[in-house]
Amino acid sequence: MTTTHGATPGMMTRRDAILTGAGLAAGLLLAPAAARAARPSLVRSDADTFFPWKELAPGIQGIADPETGGNTLLVTSNGQGLLSDTKFPAIGKALLREGQRAGVKLRYAVNTHHHGDHTGGNHAFNTAGITLIAHKKAEPRILDNMQQYIGGVTGGTRFVGALDRPTQAIVLDEAGELTSKLATMDATNWGPTELMPSDEYELKVGDAAVLLHHFARASHTDNDVIVRVNDNQVIHTGDLVFSGLHPYFDPTAGVTARGWIATLREVRALCKPDTVVLPGHGPVGGPGIIDAQRAYLERLIDAVQKEIDAGKSEDETAEMSWDFMNGLGFEQVRARAIRAVYNELKGDD
Repeated sequence: MTTTHGATPGMMTRRDAILTGAGLAAGLLLAPAAARAARPSLVRSDADTFFPWKELAPGIQGIADPETGGNTLLVTSNGQGLLSDTKFPAIGKALLREGQRAGVKLRYAVNTHHHGDHTGGNHAFNTAGITLIAHKKAEPRILDNMQQYIGGVTGGTRFVGALDRPTQAIVLDEAGELTSKLATMDATNWGPTELMPSDEYELKVGDAAVLLHHFARASHTDNDVIVRVNDNQVIHTGDLVFSGLHPYFDPTAGVTARGWIATLREVRALCKPDTVVLPGHGPVGGPGIIDAQRAYLERLIDAVQKEIDAGKSEDETAEMSWDFMNGLGFEQVRARAIRAVYNELKGDD
């Protein structure tokens, strides 16, 4: 069953319990377009933007930027906006600013899962009073991420300083300001203000229909959510898909390769031939990048099982590679993926 987000009179959300003095500004800043010439508002990547925004469909943009953490989706319609995945702490404020740069009022921010490169900027959205939504299983994991967030704040100026970007000076100042505030912050500054009431949760963003979808099983994590826009015109998969990269396995988050494969089959079944797929990391593609991710996992299971059957140890197997692994980015997590699958399969013994 799909739950639809509505403004129920008198209903108190989790935001009221976590945020004080923060609220949505009244009114919309941008009237709906009256003609084709008035295209949906877009963030233009130019000398005034830190991030390389890419148009995915009318009114829908993405950031597929390997230097700044997990990819980000921005949906805008009739002056309203929704953004999914908030990147690292030091650049959260910049992401918020640019997400609203086209004259939209962001109503929602969504976390596709709890990892710090997808939730680190949450503090900026919480401070702005934007409804921050995650799956219920993500909340305790986000609240347990405080040490990661502290590291992202204290190392923020170094991180930003290493990126040669427009507006770098502004973002450096913001990173320094965040460092000065750290002593007054705690995990609730990063926590969601609203949890999905069911595994399918529909939001209205102007005229755009956005569906958040959890597949009721552990996959990349136990709290993965995809963001589906306008009847699957665009799908943001979060880290269910690493495009052209080795996928990151996190045993502490309930990862299971077989559950991941089952979820990918369901995500793929939702796609139309022209669905635009924004992965968690790597370049934008079509449904084929979902197929490639599933094939990688299936081949990895087969390859590792053969080594187990041959009596190879975990350490011996982790040193190996196979043709389907060659030429991919994130080489530093290749052995981690092998070890995770090795232990998952050995758990069957």
